[in-house]
Amino acid sequence: MKIGIIGAGRVGVASAFAIATSKVAEEILLIDLNKELAEGEAEDIAQGMDITKTLARVGDYPELADKGLIIVTAGLRRKPEESRLDLIKKNACLMEEIVGKIVAYNKHCLIFVVTNPVDVLTYSSLKLSGFPANKVFGLGTYLDTVRLRSFLIREGLNPEAMVIGEHGDSMVFLGDIPVQIAERTRKAGAEMIKKKGGAGWAVGLAVADVVKAIAKNEKKIFPLTSLINNWNGLSCVCISVPVEVGSSGIISYPEISLTEEEKERFLRSYDVIKETTLCL
Repeated sequence: MKIGIIGAGRVGVASAFAIATSKVAEEILLIDLNKELAEGEAEDIAQGMDITKTLARVGDYPELADKGLIIVTAGLRRKPEESRLDLIKKNACLMEEIVGKIVAYNKHCLIFVVTNPVDVLTYSSLKLSGFPANKVFGLGTYLDTVRLRSFLIREGLNPEAMVIGEHGDSMVFLGDIPVQIAERTRKAGAEMIKKKGGAGWAVGLAVADVVKAIAKNEKKIFPLTSLINNWNGLSCVCISVPVEVGSSGIISYPEISLTEEEKERFLRSYDVIKETTLCL
């Protein structure tokens, strides 16, 4: 499989490295405004090609024409004087530019959004691309799910758990999760920003896990953000729910049972995303 990654910052490079080590990509093309940085990162990964069998290199948008999957990690960070909505609007404008360039050269790929706020930007990418809904999706709460399961394992608890809803404060925990672990999961992203400037490795591993399912047509279930249509009676926003993923993108939406409390929490999460989406 040939893959394009837009953005060679912390998340883009971590994703490229994790994908390369999973040995499912023939080629990874990195695109970034800072071409010298991207060249250095791509060459560093490419120097392990004897092990990974993956060629990592730098290019530009026309070279996306033969890529089956394009991952978007590029995005701006919030400045101290900016509101969250200011940042959302800036990244939405950036996404408009990026998706426009992707579609200009490739109308048959899958688009995998990682840039935050991922729910809103996945919706924006879907509308801008004009692609079928199953071909545009975002990492969403799979990252939160990976974090949650890792915290549970470290506490010697059953890791069979999942997070759905918004990739943000209103995320919804399914099952009986200890309060302290739920809070640690909810604050994990902020903790990474405080301690090291932002998350990277766990995000990259989560991205690579989804990419592997696509490349090998594993038909594996992940909580990813995508356009829902009458999911528990709700529609018209991109929000994370369990989806079956394979080579064509999203294959199906497996049914799951929610408690009344989980339904209420999911509705609150849905409303948060819908309100932000309408602001764009």
